Amino acid sequence: MVHGDSVSATLAKSVEPALINGDLTSVQSALDGTLAAPDVGWVYVTAPDGRVLAHTFIPKFPDALARQSKTVRDRTVLHLEGTPDALVVFEKPVLTGIVGQVYVGFSQARLISSIRRMEIVILLNLTIVIIVAVVGISLVVRRVVAPIRVLTRAAENLGHDGGSAFEELRVRSDDELGVLIRTFNTMAKEIRGQQEKLVARAQERTQELTKANTVLADEIAERERAQQAQRESEKRIRLQSAALEAAANAIVITDAKGNIEWVNPAFSRLRGHTSEEVVGCNPRILKSEQQDSSYYRDLWQTILSGKIWSGEITNRKKSGELYTEEAMM
Repeated sequence: MVHGDSVSATLAKSVEPALINGDLTSVQSALDGTLAAPDVGWVYVTAPDGRVLAHTFIPKFPDALARQSKTVRDRTVLHLEGTPDALVVFEKPVLTGIVGQVYVGFSQARLISSIRRMEIVILLNLTIVIIVAVVGISLVVRRVVAPIRVLTRAAENLGHDGGSAFEELRVRSDDELGVLIRTFNTMAKEIRGQQEKLVARAQERTQELTKANTVLADEIAERERAQQAQRESEKRIRLQSAALEAAANAIVITDAKGNIEWVNPAFSRLRGHTSEEVVGCNPRILKSEQQDSSYYRDLWQTILSGKIWSGEITNRKKSGELYTEEAMM
């Protein structure tokens, strides 16, 4: 990734003057020169509006890439039709995108091949180092065997406990073995530091999850309590409604203005009015004119003061017949 960023950034910088001056020949030359890198598959430059100004495709810009060019972003992996190899695309703006964009496609297969070649080189170098080490050990076995055994045991312990119980090894010389021990000590310290960070992060995350679970459990319990309370309230309301419906006495419920909102069946049987006829009306439709205005004024003053009024009252049925009843309001 560092290599890809470096190549694309260098190319963007080199074509900047040519793009500003509209010198596409120089731009094309810079693009062709970039192909000298063994892992570069292709290069192209676009204008700010997306038009392809120069490219390294022969004979023309691929239709498959043209269809995808608007979605290409930094480090996009493309699989173009007709090409067996995938390409990793690095995109860089030229003069912050004011004069264009540079896109460099690196062959994924070549990158992998380069890595494998490096691995072979590393393995060869390690083999050489091992051979040299064996020869050196054979020459100074008494001097080298003991430190190597200590280093071996330390490496095994490091692998088993992740560096949590590692103790730094003493460096007895400045030769290759001393350098190796210093390097090992540095590596072990880094491993131990990373291990401590991971453990701390795991503990922190565990605490966060535990706290979140506790909050969630509390919320669930609270919701269950609320639902239970709601069910009990609904049950009480149903029981109260059934009791009101089944009551033998006439019951009338009004709003704050005194308009009738509900009557029970006993009301309809006693007075002859259906629920539909009286809901929304004022109870004055039942007045018999047998009580004077002071009687009703006293009744309403008592009710509006928050007290309960009770007494006999003469009302009129739907049929016009008068009747007297004990009322409580």
